[in-house]
Amino acid sequence: WVLSAVCTLQLWGGWYKAGVPIARLSYNAHEKLLGPDHEETLISVGNLGNLLSEMGDNEGAEPLQRRALEARERTLGPDHPHTLGSLWSLATLLRDKGDHEGAEPLFRRELEACERTKGPDHEDTLSSVNNLGHLLGIKGDYEGAVKFFRRELEACERTKGPDHEDTLTTK
Repeated sequence: WVLSAVCTLQLWGGWYKAGVPIARLSYNAHEKLLGPDHEETLISVGNLGNLLSEMGDNEGAEPLQRRALEARERTLGPDHPHTLGSLWSLATLLRDKGDHEGAEPLFRRELEACERTKGPDHEDTLSSVNNLGHLLGIKGDYEGAVKFFRRELEACERTKGPDHEDTLTTK
């Protein structure tokens, strides 16, 4: 746990290069002590993947993010919050490395799961709506992007009011 916390602090602090050996040590220790599918091991896998991604090593990060997602889907189920976090991490990584076709189904799966488990107006759902809108805009599907941005705006107006900061920044 301590190694995971140190790794997370280094990720937040921007000490990426220094964090990689600690993240690898944490990952290896958790896997050896707790097993490959234990949640602490998967947290370490995700931390190492996030760290590598932040350093621009998306090729090194992608297999780790895929491993975390696959294990969480298998052990926690497709709608568990940690699984959704792994979906988001992998989708974001793929988007950032330019694999928009690979990112889109993951963002859509995340949105569908959020709608199912949290409802259409929950902040996490609206964040997923926004992520998908941005991805569609990047892909040049402006009509699709506007549809999602409009949905986010209407939900913010309905749930928070027209003058709320979140509503105003959505417009």
